Amino acid sequence: MTESSDLKQIEKKAFRATYEDGLYDLCYGIFLLAWAVVPLIRDAGVSLTLAALPFLAIPAIILLAGKKYITVPRMGRARFGEQRLTRATRLFGAGAVMLLISYLLIIVVAVWGIRLSGLRTLGDMTVPLIESVVVLVGVSALAYFSEFRRLYLYAFFFAGGIPLAELLYHYVGTPLDELIAFGIPGLAVVVIGFVLLVSFVRKYPRSNPEVV
Repeated sequence: MTESSDLKQIEKKAFRATYEDGLYDLCYGIFLLAWAVVPLIRDAGVSLTLAALPFLAIPAIILLAGKKYITVPRMGRARFGEQRLTRATRLFGAGAVMLLISYLLIIVVAVWGIRLSGLRTLGDMTVPLIESVVVLVGVSALAYFSEFRRLYLYAFFFAGGIPLAELLYHYVGTPLDELIAFGIPGLAVVVIGFVLLVSFVRKYPRSNPEVV
């Protein structure tokens, strides 16, 4: 029983080490920046598809290439037990759904705006607060099932940016409201990811392990 428990703890630590390289942080930071930048690019006359495409492609490239050429050569490729693999598969499916929903929300923001025209008064925060709670619960659930603890913080960044953008609109207008509300935390998360990546590269010398 003790040996089995120890193996589960080792497996759990190895699973959490997946996030040590900062690559996921970079992806979430870029995602936050999308909320700040896509509406601005669209307002400049660029089509919505072209405006959103880099924010779909860049995180995928960072994650796939980073894991292949940076993480695996240093930490190896972990092989988890059946229970962990099942959980990871479900997590991947849930994450894909969350990503799709999130990018649909970006499209809604870019096309119709985050605010309804009849609710653009400083005192009515009903819609932004509802959106904020939905995002907070959804991303926090993803953080829980993925055991990615920093994602709780990023959930607050993301969810808090929605009502903050609504408040800022009445003082600085658009596009500064989205740029401040999502751009600043987005840059902060990108910096966190970059610092973690540099630290990871320095901490783990390059080798050729295959299995953890």
